[in-house]
Amino acid sequence: MEIVKHKSREMPCSPIPGKQKLIAAILAFLLIAVYASLLMGATVPECVPLGKFVRVSLAEGEKAIVLSQDFKPVDIIAADDCIAFTGLPGRYVVVVLKGDEQPQQFFTRIAGAVQPPKPDPPKPPVDPPVDPPAPPSTAPLPDVPGFRVLMIYESGTLPPDIPKEQHEIPYLPTVRDWLTQNTTPENGWAGWRVGDPQSIPQTSNTWTKMLALPRSEVPWLIVNNGDKKVGYSGPMPKNATDFMALG
Repeated sequence: MEIVKHKSREMPCSPIPGKQKLIAAILAFLLIAVYASLLMGATVPECVPLGKFVRVSLAEGEKAIVLSQDFKPVDIIAADDCIAFTGLPGRYVVVVLKGDEQPQQFFTRIAGAVQPPKPDPPKPPVDPPVDPPAPPSTAPLPDVPGFRVLMIYESGTLPPDIPKEQHEIPYLPTVRDWLTQNTTPENGWAGWRVGDPQSIPQTSNTWTKMLALPRSEVPWLIVNNGDKKVGYSGPMPKNATDFMALG
């Protein structure tokens, strides 16, 4: 009797129960992670090094402001899902707002040390200012202090031998008063003299020096201000106006 063998029908492989559980666990973990991230909302790093931006991630509908450690607002760069800011080392507060919900506070820190500014390069030495040279002295006797005036006339010389306006200069009240008030007094005398060289009282060595100055004609005028280093030694001016201009 012939025995007939029948081929068995191959059944498709079904997933291994252990593998199904692994796939299900991975999917569940991913779903939980996504859901948790939605619930967590804003994320703020604890610390960022100096010179880097602090990036704060925001959930949908959230807004944020940043305050420094002395509660002053900090400028931020805002995008749809995050903000970024930077600043000096220190602690910062990130306040997250969402609708009518209670604001949330997050603390972050920028760590590092601010480098001190570089010192200014040394400046080249500056020479002290140099006083301009003093103008040359016009005083006939610059080393004699005080203001004195000597008018030398030849006795007996009268107009018309000498111009009338020139002759009357020392006799005009305006001239005499001005000389008395402004010249340097000495031994009870005003600091001006007028007359013939032989008749002028030489009450001090000053007048001796003034009379010793060279002169080429008469009348002659010597104005000496040793304090200001100015003066005049020359022919008598033609009138009182020119005379006063020398004072």
